[in-house]
Amino acid sequence: MIIDHRTYTIYPSKFLAFLELWQSAALPVQLKHSGRFLGMFITDTGPVNSLLHMWAYEDAADREARRRKFEALPEWIDYRRRLDALDALDKVETKLIRPAPFVTLEWPMVTTG
Repeated sequence: MIIDHRTYTIYPSKFLAFLELWQSAALPVQLKHSGRFLGMFITDTGPVNSLLHMWAYEDAADREARRRKFEALPEWIDYRRRLDALDALDKVETKLIRPAPFVTLEWPMVTTG
């Protein structure tokens, strides 16, 4: 399993508009076509105009195939057009990470043996 850990740095004046657009237009498409949604998180310390979201996939090939599929959908293309018009993103960083052997993706996340 891999996790797509994506961090968005958003212009402060556009933060709420970005969240609203993502929730209404991006999330529904991704929930249907992406991997398992692990959550979206807003930073309280450090760069406070950042948020991150994480999606779990079987492997990098699964992630790539799913992304290729939904990125061609008309509703995703419309979301990207609206996102570009909003001009909210300062930068985006994507990391593909994997859980340590003793971590599960069920709560509690850390188990003991």
